[in-house]
Amino acid sequence: MFTGLVEQLARVEGVEREGESLLLLIQTTKPLRNLRLGESISLNGACLTVVSVDGGKPRFELTPETIRRTCLSDLKTGDYVNVERSLRVGGRLGGHLVTGHVDCVGEIVSKEHHGKSAEMWVKIPTRLTPMMVEKGSIAVDGVSLTIVEIKRNAFSVWVIPNTLRNTTLGFKLPRDRVNIEVDIIAKYLKRFYYSTRGVSAHEPFGGSR
Repeated sequence: MFTGLVEQLARVEGVEREGESLLLLIQTTKPLRNLRLGESISLNGACLTVVSVDGGKPRFELTPETIRRTCLSDLKTGDYVNVERSLRVGGRLGGHLVTGHVDCVGEIVSKEHHGKSAEMWVKIPTRLTPMMVEKGSIAVDGVSLTIVEIKRNAFSVWVIPNTLRNTTLGFKLPRDRVNIEVDIIAKYLKRFYYSTRGVSAHEPFGGSR
C-alpha cells in the first residue's frame, strides 16, 4: 500500500527483455536504505517487486500482465520514474490510499501552465469516470492528485509547483501516456452496487447509458 506522495525520481539504467518479461534497472537519487529482495516499491504508480540489487541499484521484473496494464514498457534508458516505498503502519497518510494496481493507461490531452502551476487534462476509458468525483483523489503515474473536473472520458487536475519539480509530471507533455489508478473506495462501492442490483460487472454505474 502506498500514499501517492512521491519520495524521489530515479533514472532508468537499463531495460532488458527476458522471455515475455522485461527487467528494469534503476538508479535512485537518494539511497534506498535497508533495501530488501522481495520488497514492494511503486514505480510510476505500479507496485513492483525488487528481484535483485546490482551495486545498490534495484532491478524489477515486468511481467506480461504488468506490461499489458501499464505504460512502463514505454520506458527506455535515461528516462525517469517516480519512486515511492510502501507505507509503514503508523505512518502519516499525506496523500490517499494507493494500491499500486494500475487500472488503465491514460493519455495527457492538454497541459496549460498558469504561473508556476499547471492544469492537466487526461483522457481515460469511459468505464472509469463513474468512479470519480470532483475533489476526489486520483493517482497519475503514482502521484496523488485532486480531481477538479470530470467529463465522459477525461478528467482534469491542477499540479502545484512542488509536484512539477519533483515528479515526472513536470516534464510530461500532451500525448504522453500515464498510469492511472482510481480511488480504491470507489471500486468497492462499484462492486457493492453490482452485487445488490445484479448489474453486469462490465456496465458502468446506472447501467449502460
